[in-house]
Order: sequence, then C-alpha cells, then structure tokens
Amino acid sequence: MITPTKQQKEIINEKNNIVVIAKPGSGKTYVLSKKIRKILPEGLDYKGVIAISYTNKASDELKNRCLKDGLDKKASFFGTIHNFLLVEIIIPFGKQIFGLPNSEIKVDKQLDELYWITDLNYKDLTKDKIDCLKNLFIEGLIGLESIGLLALYIYDNSLACRNYLKARYTHIIIDEYQDSSLEQHLMFLRLKDLGLKAIAVGDIDQSIYAYSGKKSKYLESLASEEGGNDDFEFYPLTVNHRCHPSIVNYSARLLNKKAKLITCEDVRVFDKKIIGLESNIADWLSVAIPYFSKKFDIDNNKKFAVLVRSNRTGKIIDNSLVLEHKFFTTTDLDKDINRWSIIFRRLLYVLFDDSKTKIGMLEDFIDFTKQKNKLQKLIDLMKKLEELVSDISSNFKFLVDYFIKIAEIIYPNNKCEKSISLIKETLKDPKSLDVFKPAKESEVQIMTIHKSKGLEFDVVFHLDLYEWILPSKRIKKGEKYYPNPKQDINLHYVGITRARKASILCTSTKRHNYKNDIKNGNPSEFFKYNKLYELRNTVDI
Repeated sequence: MITPTKQQKEIINEKNNIVVIAKPGSGKTYVLSKKIRKILPEGLDYKGVIAISYTNKASDELKNRCLKDGLDKKASFFGTIHNFLLVEIIIPFGKQIFGLPNSEIKVDKQLDELYWITDLNYKDLTKDKIDCLKNLFIEGLIGLESIGLLALYIYDNSLACRNYLKARYTHIIIDEYQDSSLEQHLMFLRLKDLGLKAIAVGDIDQSIYAYSGKKSKYLESLASEEGGNDDFEFYPLTVNHRCHPSIVNYSARLLNKKAKLITCEDVRVFDKKIIGLESNIADWLSVAIPYFSKKFDIDNNKKFAVLVRSNRTGKIIDNSLVLEHKFFTTTDLDKDINRWSIIFRRLLYVLFDDSKTKIGMLEDFIDFTKQKNKLQKLIDLMKKLEELVSDISSNFKFLVDYFIKIAEIIYPNNKCEKSISLIKETLKDPKSLDVFKPAKESEVQIMTIHKSKGLEFDVVFHLDLYEWILPSKRIKKGEKYYPNPKQDINLHYVGITRARKASILCTSTKRHNYKNDIKNGNPSEFFKYNKLYELRNTVDI
C-alpha cells in the first residue's frame, strides 16, 4: 500500500478551496482519488462531486481509482468539461431559457452561423449573438465552440439551474486546469461562488493546447494574489515519483537553465541520429527496443512508446516498424461529441477492454437508484453485443441494432443519424475499430505527444525533433520566427517526462515535410537549448 507524502497528505486533508500545481510523476491522480474517496463518505447520500478530466481515458482512470472496493459514488459526475456542461446545464435548462428544441439536440463541430464565436468573450455576448444561439438551440443544434458560452449564459439566467447544481454537488474538481478555456475558468469560479468547494489541479509547464484558446494563465491566476489567492489555499506537488532522476534533471533544465539538479548515478536521457529517413528510425527501433528491454529489465513491449509531433510521422513509423505495435489515431467517432456518439465509443471501449466493467460504464449515463428497471435491460443488451462482436462482418446488422437500442434507452430523445452513420463506418473499418482496443503486451505504442499526456511508459522514443518541426518555425516577410515557443517547450517537456526509466531523443539525417518532399533533417534547437547536451548521452547501438 502506498503511503502518501507530507505534501500529498496536506492536500488530501485540506477542507477549503485549493489550487494544486503538480509536476509530472508527483502522484496527482493518486492524490485526487484519495481526496474524493475521503469526501464522498463524509457527504449526504444525495450529494456528490463534479470530477472533470481532460479526456475520457483520464476520467475512467480517476473514476476507477475513486470507486474501487465498491465505494458509492452517490450523485457524482465523472467526465469531461464539455460533457458536464451539456448534460448538466445546457440540455436540461436550455429548454427553460430558449424553449423546446424542434428535434433532438446535436453537437456540430462547425456551424456557419457561429463564424464569430472564436473571437468572442462572454462579456461581449450581445442580444443578436444570443438570438443566434437560441435559434440554433430551437433547431436542435449546438456548436462545439459555443458550449462554454452557452453554458455560462444559461447558468447566469436560470435560477433553477443554479439551485439544481447547489443541491446535487458539494465540490467542483478540475484536473489539467492549465488547459482550461476562459469560459471553463469562469464556470469554475461561478460554481465556487455558488458554494461548492473548488479544487483546481494542473501544471503550467504542461499547457499544450493554447492553439484552441486554452491557456495556463487561468491556472496561474488562481495561484496568484491578483487572481484571488484569498479564496484558494495553494499547494505544490513537486516530487517526481515517476521519472529516473536524470530525466527529472533534463526536464527541469529545459524549463530553467539555472534549475537545481539532483544527484543521480547514471544518465538515462539519450540522443540518437539515424542515417536516412523516418522509416530508417523505425528500422533502428526494431534493434533498439530489444536492447533497452534487456538493459532496463522490461518485461513487455507495451511499456515502450514512440511519441511523434504529428500523425504524419506516426503513419510512417506505423507502416515501417516490423515489431508488433499499435498506432493510436483519432477516428471520426472519437471527434464527434453528440450524446449517442459518446455512448457508442464508450461501449466499444468496454467491449474490447476486460478491465472495464459494464455497470461502471452504464453508471456514467444513468442513475440506477432512480431507474433500476433499465439496468437489467441494458446489461442483457450489452451481453448480446459481447456475443456478436467476435464476428462483426456476419453480425453487422444485429450489432448496429443493439448499439441503437442501448442508446435509445439511455438517451431516448437524442437520436442522431450522424452517430449511427459513424458507428457503422467504425464497425466496417478494422483500423478504426482497432483504436478502441487496448494495446497488447507485445505491442509497442505509437501516438502523438498530445495523446500521450497523462500516460507513462518505461521507455520513450521522442521523434520529430527537427528544425522547423519542434519547435515550430515560420518565415514572415523574410524573417524567421517561432510562433509558439512556450507551447513547444511544454510539448517537448511532456514528451520527455512520459518516461519512467529512459528517454531517447531521435532524429534522422533526412525527413519529410508537410508536402511529403524530402528535406535535410537538421536537429531541433532543443538539443543545444540551455546546454542540455551536458545532461544526456549518445546511444551507441
């Protein structure tokens, strides 16, 4: 059994609003789960917590840790911020503000009517913009980018909404707060002001989604006096329990050239330049992975990750690596956030992953204390799916029917033809379907650095470390410049710190550009940044 450190104990026992700045490997998920496990038994039976994670995968992990040993989740919500805003605010209370929609609510990634949404702050929401959101809602449409604005407007104008949230929840807990948008930040503060205890957890140095309007400044504001530190107790989680000390040193100096280094016996950050193209890196990996497996006593290939900046490089490695591997891409079903699509992909994950339970997944959508009659029906339908999924081509029509029947029971008023089309496409395409299956122990994992966030591996091969690629570099009026220097440092930092035992920084003498032309593979500026070359060795295989 893990014993919490002094830092961790203080956070677990704190009763007030808190902001936690947590470094990679500092036990953040452990602390959050321990804290929620402490909160739930102390609360009323009809009240729960709002636990927001950045991805469904991270949410599932947090939920499983919190509810192990059969702990009652009560009225708690575990999920992403978009799902929370839709399910708990927009859909139930939007009807009171705007009127009943003419059809089932659907979320669309891009609505022409909302061309103005990305440049608009909530305080600038005018009557004509509100009318636009209202008209779309009446038509049954919600723009993905408008979810935050819409939720804030409904919250501010619906007393019933505020009363409901206050009656149902005791805490609002947001993980990966450094990637919150302005609207999400404002909603967090509103829920705090409503009386919910507020807990924000994040790492300013892991902010990698600024391109979508999500910035670490909102986390910084909570931890600063100007941002209202009177309302929040500040706690750092600084001790890295995951990474080898040399990886801790390397990542620390990446962020600060004057960083204090800790003593370590050997260096586990390496660089390797391959003669040739990215495909030749894949050839080298077929030799390097068995070598490092023996060197660091690693018992299966699932503990190795190949991290890339772009899916373009990922596809090259996927097509060239002869070792068993799994490339985690993003499917169209993944991207769609309509409620039936969410159900369909969660069903696929449960069907293919023995570690996930049917009841655990269903409880995310239905409160069985109030709807016990639905539980057995849903379990029976899921058992049918399990029987049929072994031969998808022969059972295709029946599988689709059962997916639809389950969605109809959970969300009877949200039928979505787009979601039905997406589940059909996914079931027909083995590559898309494979995304929902966990990696086997024999499979090396390939994914983008963005996808790797929150994960950890024994050994990481960090690719795409070329000039122009990472950090990204552009030319404007004949001058070279870096459009997102801080974001790119953070992205490199995330890639390095996914590794427990060793991190290998890989380049090749040639590379492909976005046009698929072959260019010289000049090494990234990061190799010389802050004299990092002093803290790594070159791989000699």
